[in-house]
Amino acid sequence: QGLKSWVLSKLLWNPGLDLWELERDYLRGVFGEEAGGALEPFYRMLFEAGDPALPPPDPAALTAAGEAAFADALAMAGDDAELRRLLELEELPLAVGRINHRSMESVARGEPFDDSLLGEIDRVAGMAEEFGIGAYSESCPFGDWLARIRSREGLDVAQKLRTEGATGILELSGLWRFLPLTQVGSWEDIQPELPRMRSADFNDADWAPYLDRLGVGWEEQGYPGFDGAGMFRQRPEIPESWNYPYTYLCAMGVDEEAVLYWDGNEIGAHTEEATGKPATRLWAESFSFRVPPELAVPGPHTLAIECFDSAGMGGIYLPLFLIGSDRELSGAEIIGACGVVNPFAGYANE
Repeated sequence: QGLKSWVLSKLLWNPGLDLWELERDYLRGVFGEEAGGALEPFYRMLFEAGDPALPPPDPAALTAAGEAAFADALAMAGDDAELRRLLELEELPLAVGRINHRSMESVARGEPFDDSLLGEIDRVAGMAEEFGIGAYSESCPFGDWLARIRSREGLDVAQKLRTEGATGILELSGLWRFLPLTQVGSWEDIQPELPRMRSADFNDADWAPYLDRLGVGWEEQGYPGFDGAGMFRQRPEIPESWNYPYTYLCAMGVDEEAVLYWDGNEIGAHTEEATGKPATRLWAESFSFRVPPELAVPGPHTLAIECFDSAGMGGIYLPLFLIGSDRELSGAEIIGACGVVNPFAGYANE
């Protein structure tokens, strides 16, 4: 929060100040000319990622740039223990992201956590305690997130399925095309266009880019204050090696209600009407639907998701997966095989 507080305090005195120059002043003032300068390329990427006029960065490239920048800054810090501690604290969000990703990969492979991952979990837990970090997100305490991460160690759902040779796990691209439907027109006016928008041959090139794995909704991706209906589209590709009688599409987090279309065909609805659950509970649930065998064939496909949000965060905020199996799987097995924990699970209102 240091950078945010610095920038906001300066803007309160003079709203006309240049935002990027303020960020540069902060980096060099806190971490010194050398270490702060090493961080600048990464922070410039973050700065430009917040510009809705620019295409979003590739998540893997952004993470790699951050890790490289902090490695350079730590090398420049040398034996300066105080500066190294400041850099480690600043790098904490990247460390949390690494833990999420690596623990998910371990579960997907059916492997125990290695010593380096366990060490990083312990390091982050120690820093959270030392610096009084109480929250992972707006509704998930940091301690609960740590407990969920540690509960993945030894998680046997994916391992059991792997050893049976029965499961394929395919994480979909995190990049979508997005259209805020009820910002474009009324829900009644947009109805005639929906079948075309769901179809495989619809051209969505002029829709806005959107990333699903940031843990935030469309408000944080260029649509502040927007509540209503939106549509997401992407074109997943099933590999030639995919030869499973059961294929499931699993969504780890969509706020609030969602209807999913595969190649223009509705495959499931996670809505109040379909589930009998309130939207205040649906938004924090992971869910899955079976893709019909005649549609789950190798090659390119089209996935469209209509999302309905009445308040607060809206949209896709965690990744989606395709899970393939030689046998029918339960919902818990499907979600467990993805190896991702929804940080908001357990904090929904009934």
